[in-house]
Amino acid sequence: MLSRKIRHLLGTAFPITVVYSAEMVISLTDGIFAGRIGADALAGVSLAGGLFFAFVYAAYGVTSTSSVLITKISAKDLPNLAPSILVSGIVSALILALPILLLGFFVPDIMTIFSSDSAVLAYGSDYVTLVAWSIFFSLLFNLYRCVISSIGNGQIIIGAIVVGIIVNISCNYLLVFGLFDPSYLGVLGIATATIISKFVIFAILATYIHYRIFPLRLSRMKFSKTDKRFLAKYFKIGSPLAVLGLFESGFFAIILSLSSMFGSVFLAAAAIVLQVVDVVSSISLGIGDSATIHVSKFTVQKRATSAKIISFWATFYATLFTTGICALAFVFSDEVVSIFIGAGDLNIRNVQIVTSSLLGVGVFVVFFDAAQIVMLRSLKGVEDTFIPMCFSLIGYWLVGLGASLALSFYTTLGGVGIWIGLAFGLFATTLALTIRFVRKRKLA
Repeated sequence: MLSRKIRHLLGTAFPITVVYSAEMVISLTDGIFAGRIGADALAGVSLAGGLFFAFVYAAYGVTSTSSVLITKISAKDLPNLAPSILVSGIVSALILALPILLLGFFVPDIMTIFSSDSAVLAYGSDYVTLVAWSIFFSLLFNLYRCVISSIGNGQIIIGAIVVGIIVNISCNYLLVFGLFDPSYLGVLGIATATIISKFVIFAILATYIHYRIFPLRLSRMKFSKTDKRFLAKYFKIGSPLAVLGLFESGFFAIILSLSSMFGSVFLAAAAIVLQVVDVVSSISLGIGDSATIHVSKFTVQKRATSAKIISFWATFYATLFTTGICALAFVFSDEVVSIFIGAGDLNIRNVQIVTSSLLGVGVFVVFFDAAQIVMLRSLKGVEDTFIPMCFSLIGYWLVGLGASLALSFYTTLGGVGIWIGLAFGLFATTLALTIRFVRKRKLA
């Protein structure tokens, strides 16, 4: 019985992980092509992207609430409410998209706080003012992905993602260096490729769901009382998660920003390590979202013990897979750097040395990050989001940031101290979330 539950957990996690991986691969492709332009371009794109996408990933906390809502109505055998959940989710995505777009235009000003390198600032400004327009497609894609995952059809998601990755790589190849055009787009080509690929993925999922699952007529687009009720649920359940997402992704963005204070070489190395951490974390995000679905289902069925058992197995596999992959990246750190920066770049050897040191710490970062991701999403499955948000606020911004500042600026560790502080903050958050989940007497 238990082995079947675990297989179902991992089976559900696989397509979700592929989706998260695709999102990370698009970001990874941006980093690789930026690195081929130069170390300054990689540093600028990573710094600007880290600051902007912190707000995007925060908004995912609201739109991903669709998975909880769909799972609950399915468990209660109320499938007729699914279109209302989708419509209210679309509205929530559009409500969030506009302010985030406007925030994107202020990112170049924020960058000046952390870096005075004119080349880094120029590359980052060009990139973020264009890529900010991808916010609409990003949020709608995340909404549709969660809805489709909850009804158990992951093949279409994987297919859409594969097409999106191919489009992204092709557009980068054609636009960044102007392969078929004498004009040189550079980082503007990277941003354009991201927008196009995210639109393609969204269009495929939207076409599938509106023609095959929930056909929506124009008359249906009138906002009903049921839609308003579900919209309120999106923000009630999702807002703490959005704040939490901002705490987490914003914390990583600040870590990257602090890294810029130690020079463009250190920033380039930190950007590479963060790319590795992001790609690897797609596994824990996929398993964590699968845990949300299973914990939510067991909660509705009043099977609290099963919910806790599946959550701990999810944590075990998430930490096992992610830590193993990060350890391999550490062993082959020079080869990892060569993916991003060409052999002819004068800074490549210095970047390799710094990257090796940071990946050593990154193994611990990935371990605690995977554990806290699964615990957080398990608590989401029982609609417990506010207190975990407070735990993350304390863990990231007081414990983690405090330790990063102390170790980097008041010891001989330098920039490496930033990443040790990051690991310490994630450890504190993991410990608090685990204790809360274990001690919950009632899964509501």
